Amino acid sequence: MLEVDELRSFVFRSKDKVWVWIAMNRETREIVASACGDRTENTCRILWDRVPSAYKEAIVFSDYWSAYQAVIPSEQQRLVGKETGKRLILSVGIIPYGNTWHASYIRSFLFPNVLKCMGFI
Repeated sequence: MLEVDELRSFVFRSKDKVWVWIAMNRETREIVASACGDRTENTCRILWDRVPSAYKEAIVFSDYWSAYQAVIPSEQQRLVGKETGKRLILSVGIIPYGNTWHASYIRSFLFPNVLKCMGFI
C-alpha cells in the first residue's frame, strides 16, 4: 500500500513556494518516490512516473486533490479525507511525527530537494 501527499514549502523567502510530493510505503514508511514543482497534475504525473514498478499495482491512499484522481488509476485509489480520522503522511506522519519534526527526514530529504527545485543547487 502507498500513501501519496504533497507539502508546500519555500526556501529563504515565503513568496518562493514549491510543492514537495511524496509517495510512501504505508507499512514500512519508506519513501519510494518524490517530486517537486507546482501543485498541478503535471507534477503529480512526475511523482507517479517515479514510483517503482513493484508499487504500480498497489492500493494508493490519497486526499481528494483532483491531480491524484487524474493520474492514479481509479481502481487503485482510496480517497481519505481529514474527516475520516485516517490522516495522510504529511498531516500526522513523517513530517510532524507525533508533535515533533522528524529531523533526519528534513535534513536528508526535504530541504535538499526544495533547494534543488528552487534552483539553489
